Amino acid sequence: DANESRVNETLLKHKMDLSSVNLYPDNYAIKLRKKIAYYQEVSFEEVMVGAGSSELLELVVKTFVNPNDYVLSVEPSFVMYKKYTMLSNGQYIAVPAKNNYETIVDDIINKAKEINPKIIFLCTPNNPTGFILKQQEVIRLLENVNAIVVVDEAYMEFAYTNESVIEYINTYPNLIVNRTFSKAFAIAGARLGYFIANKELIETLFTAKTPYSVNGLTQELGILSLDNLDYLNNNVNSTKKQKTFLSKELETLGLTCYESAGNFLYVQFDAYDIAKKLKEKRILIRSFNNGYYRITVGTNVENIQLINGIKE
Repeated sequence: DANESRVNETLLKHKMDLSSVNLYPDNYAIKLRKKIAYYQEVSFEEVMVGAGSSELLELVVKTFVNPNDYVLSVEPSFVMYKKYTMLSNGQYIAVPAKNNYETIVDDIINKAKEINPKIIFLCTPNNPTGFILKQQEVIRLLENVNAIVVVDEAYMEFAYTNESVIEYINTYPNLIVNRTFSKAFAIAGARLGYFIANKELIETLFTAKTPYSVNGLTQELGILSLDNLDYLNNNVNSTKKQKTFLSKELETLGLTCYESAGNFLYVQFDAYDIAKKLKEKRILIRSFNNGYYRITVGTNVENIQLINGIKE
């Protein structure tokens, strides 16, 4: 129910260097940021790391949103956008996303003209629906709003087509792209995420960032992950295969599965609460209490256990 990936066996073979654990970590994570910059083909000054994407998403709200300012997103989407807005005493507005994500940009532009939000959060592939927007649609949004646009690409590595807008960070000064090591890189427990944006935006965010938030061991794990990209590629490929398998099996059992570009499936089943029934079998899926569910694509063994649990 948390969209985690299988264990990265390569990382388990490495021993962590604890010789400097008595010292504060590099506050600016320069070595790690340079690795990320090389991976994403940007400058390290255009990268900021945080203790998971959650810290960075909260940071951008904390930096730019004053009380009663508007933050705009879609619904359903990542629940923390709303929570961080409320914590900053901002006003959170969402436009419906469930069945019309292909037209969502028009809806966001229209609403933005009405309320003039400080920040727009756009999750693509969207969590929990799995819908993805074409790159040109995101660009159209950037060209028609005045807000800071945070494009949350936490699941982009799993997408069947790369629609990332990272290459446009210097074309659109209001663009921030969010990425994470929790999903495709499979180190959710280490808590490591990163922003990519133009240098000026990154410098502004640093003025409000908590010092030393990314510990030294997490920085080292991030570097090791980027030095061993075979796991990433294998994980993405196996997840795509298992997603196809799982989707077909769930459809056979009477569940409606929406096409997903993430490492999860967004499904509908109205007959009864399958999440409650599965929990009795020690299988957890995410329930939205309205007949919709989000199911993480697991290993073949895990997926078969899920299928058998639903059959039972």
